[in-house]
Amino acid sequence: MENPSVLAIMSQEAYTKYVPALRKGAPLLIDSTLVKVDNPNGFKLHSIPATGIAQELGRTAVANIVMLGFLTAVMKIATVDAMKRAIAASVPKGTGELNMKAFERGYKYGVEKLKA
Repeated sequence: MENPSVLAIMSQEAYTKYVPALRKGAPLLIDSTLVKVDNPNGFKLHSIPATGIAQELGRTAVANIVMLGFLTAVMKIATVDAMKRAIAASVPKGTGELNMKAFERGYKYGVEKLKA
């Protein structure tokens, strides 16, 4: 990965590995439950406790979907409807409702952070 223009990081290992290549001034989204940022200078840092929110929902496996909701709100790279359709088409059968709740929680968190 060479000079990404945005990163969503959900582990300390990924932070250590990928952040050095991130373009200066680029958005950096982190799961603050699992990732500690040692030097946020040079990045547009956005944090969400994605794993913590997933735990509240009863399943840590949906932390990635919480992050997708947050990314959708903060980066505006796709519409909410498009993201929901993509999630519905890709999650295991029987997990759709939980994944939609996870997406909505992440999206709402992002919208609230942007207001602050």
